[in-house]
Amino acid sequence: MDIKLNVKVSIIDDTMGVITINGELSIFVQEFDLLYKELTAYIKMGLYQYVLDLNQVSYIDSSGIGMVIKLATNASKFNTQICILCDQPQVRKALTISNVDKIVHYIKSVKEGSDYYKNTNIK
Repeated sequence: MDIKLNVKVSIIDDTMGVITINGELSIFVQEFDLLYKELTAYIKMGLYQYVLDLNQVSYIDSSGIGMVIKLATNASKFNTQICILCDQPQVRKALTISNVDKIVHYIKSVKEGSDYYKNTNIK
């Protein structure tokens, strides 16, 4: 069985990234390294507001959680949080067990995430 990770990244108004992930967010997936490098490049470019859509993620391991923590840590340097869409019970449970839920902002839609950033005083 070939495990896949599909990722779509959209940049909105040059200030917010919407990252939609489908599949398994695991270091054992070939595309994981590419995703990690791409997100690191966005961070270096100064993008720190993200909506991370994990609704289609079927599995997340510690390396996937680590990537979420990296995004959240970068956002905290700018006094904000990343926004996460996630209605997958197992993925949400893994994030909660890892205490990631304490450093992210859960949302129900991309629009809610966009509104969160617009209403947060971030420079």
